[in-house]
Amino acid sequence: IDDKMLNPVDDDASIATYYRLLAADMIPQCQKCIYLDADVIVLSDLTELYNIDLGDNYIAGVKDLPSIFTYEKMYWNFLPQKIDKISDLLDFSNYVNGGVLVMNLELIRKHKINEKFKFMVQHGIDDKSSYPYHDQDIINIACNGHIKCIDLAYNFMPNFISVVKEKLDQAEYTAQQLEAIITSPVIIHYAMEKPWNQPFNDFFAIWWRYAHEAALQGKFIQISNKFNEI
Repeated sequence: IDDKMLNPVDDDASIATYYRLLAADMIPQCQKCIYLDADVIVLSDLTELYNIDLGDNYIAGVKDLPSIFTYEKMYWNFLPQKIDKISDLLDFSNYVNGGVLVMNLELIRKHKINEKFKFMVQHGIDDKSSYPYHDQDIINIACNGHIKCIDLAYNFMPNFISVVKEKLDQAEYTAQQLEAIITSPVIIHYAMEKPWNQPFNDFFAIWWRYAHEAALQGKFIQISNKFNEI
């Protein structure tokens, strides 16, 4: 990928976080794709996820309750100028996390949403600053009204279980359904705290188990002796 295709406004985020916005351009032969962040573990077959009927939606993703919570509780107080400029564009009822997406590439190209993505990267909120959640805000704003929310199991973020439990009514889950997802997620997304930095819970142990397997296959992964029992 040529970074000049993006040329983001002054930004403290890695330019690589914006690469997902180029999917429609980079794989023009594909009508559809699943995008996954690098910090995920896939535990089940993704055929059902890929075959989701997108209809007239540009993307499908999991509702990002932690980000919604942050917008509601923090940004209103600390970043009011930014919020004023984007709150009318964001549909918080369908605000999705960008770490796992099913992308309707054909429709994105047809309606030139890919060009809208790049324009928003290059100009930010006011030609001076990027969006608070960078590419994730851009995706949600550009695709507003054409976003399909899918089951939490496809983008389960263990660090935010407590937030999800607080927002069960907004997520349209019952406590029993959430417990089932916690027990059998399809994709674990290690957002924020990373297991290779803070291996302190059962979900992180899953990542370390696969890291060990990768090391046994000849991958050069340094693993501390204290994790050899995992």
